Amino acid sequence: MFNQHLEVLPPSEDELYTQYILEGKKQRDLADHYGVSIKQLRKWLNDAEIKKKTDVPPDFVDKYSYQGYSQKELARHYDVKLSQIESWKIRAGALKRNFTKTGRLEKRIKRGQPI
Repeated sequence: MFNQHLEVLPPSEDELYTQYILEGKKQRDLADHYGVSIKQLRKWLNDAEIKKKTDVPPDFVDKYSYQGYSQKELARHYDVKLSQIESWKIRAGALKRNFTKTGRLEKRIKRGQPI
């Protein structure tokens, strides 16, 4: 009979990153897939320095508050839902914007976007 308390080896960091970040799998689903607890899965993610999907990207406030990216543009850029952008705005304390149409146009030109 096998020892049921054998430690499960973690998957590679690339595999964890791909499944959790790129494919958007939930922690519960990954823990079930690997036959470990969520606590163990979180340890693996932490050890691999893979941040939670809800962590605000370091350049988010700059893109939203100062560069004039719209919420839809940011959602496409970060490949997340609009609700995630809303959450990030709150968590990051992003400044409200009040761009005039001219200001938006200037921001688009500065970023090299089509008018």
